[in-house]
Amino acid sequence: MSENALVTTDTASYTADTSEFNKLNYQPIFPVLTTTVKLDLPLAEMKAGLLQLAGESQNYEGGFTTFFNRQELDHVTGIKALKEAIYGVSCAFGRELKYECNYDKCSIQLWVNVMRKGGYHPPHNHARSTFSGTFYVEVNDDMSPFVFFNPTKDLRMHDPMVRPADAGPFTSEQMIIKPQPGSMSVWPSWLYHHVPQMQVDGPRISLSFNVDFLPPGA
Repeated sequence: MSENALVTTDTASYTADTSEFNKLNYQPIFPVLTTTVKLDLPLAEMKAGLLQLAGESQNYEGGFTTFFNRQELDHVTGIKALKEAIYGVSCAFGRELKYECNYDKCSIQLWVNVMRKGGYHPPHNHARSTFSGTFYVEVNDDMSPFVFFNPTKDLRMHDPMVRPADAGPFTSEQMIIKPQPGSMSVWPSWLYHHVPQMQVDGPRISLSFNVDFLPPGA
């Protein structure tokens, strides 16, 4: 069938209102909302404190994290202000999504990642949380980006190929984010993501977090 099969070209016998008939009305269905904000925090002091904490040690391939031991970070300059920003942004995000939560009660889990050459984070999501996110202390365009995976990718059965240069948010298998120092991204915790292997020395310094709100009335 021709792509023009629904559109008549015989104007002598048929005049259509093109604002109503034969118009393709594209509408996104089930989009995933994320948010990004730039925070005015003391990045130099935060970097110094986090590097002092990490030293040269590694507790996973190519990197150091406090995720495993839940080490408290409040003694590092800027962390308390970051936690306040995480709470405020998460509340605003939840209300934008019309989530019914107890916005006065939530838990925030925060950990540092210091990634060097060879380090990477495999594809994963964050179970048992409402929102997850990352605040970037030290990063540049030569370091590994942050990558979201299209949640519909594994559900597609017969989609034709789309050239990478032509792919958009509805056809791409992934969305690559190049973060900037001082930027914070927040997303629903179920959304899969990863950090590709670092090809430069770094350090790439970030603070990741989970936010979990209690239900209404709790």
